[in-house]
Amino acid sequence: MQISDQKLVKDIKASDAKAFQVLYNRYYENLYRFTWRRVRDKDLALDLIQEVFTKTWQNRNSLDATQSIKAFLFRSVINLSIDHLRKQSVRNTVPLEFSPEPESDQEERSIDFQQAFDSALQSLTDKQREVFIMRHVDGLKYEEIADILNLSVKAIEKRMTKTLKILRENMRHLLSFIVALKIIFLR
Repeated sequence: MQISDQKLVKDIKASDAKAFQVLYNRYYENLYRFTWRRVRDKDLALDLIQEVFTKTWQNRNSLDATQSIKAFLFRSVINLSIDHLRKQSVRNTVPLEFSPEPESDQEERSIDFQQAFDSALQSLTDKQREVFIMRHVDGLKYEEIADILNLSVKAIEKRMTKTLKILRENMRHLLSFIVALKIIFLR
């Protein structure tokens, strides 16, 4: 029988290292995937997760068993990731590496599409982009996102609706271009 998160938090507050190990094992893999998708660096993702768990243990007495520990851990990772990426963007004034020429027209179109999509994502606010990524990249449900961000499900749905509208508007020209290319190449 699996121990509930609430029971684990109560045991962790009582300095039960085994309960903390169970919590770590329960969420480590999901936190790693979640963090890696944000920072795209294995070592950094591992460092951020380690920092979250270390701080959680150090501040275990302030944990609230009535609050979702899963949401707490994910929020902590999000905050650390954002802090790191902000610090990194200030330091990163050197341009990215030169990438080799695409080998085919299809690869070039794929790169163009990805760049256009990345540009459209950058047009979103940080909050909109975060909800979009959590839903469509991480595959989280609206309820899970709401729990992690400490918002209502309605607020998440509203934010997602606005986000998708903005993305559709920003990608409309690209979609027209893709349809035209398909018509030309399917003749």
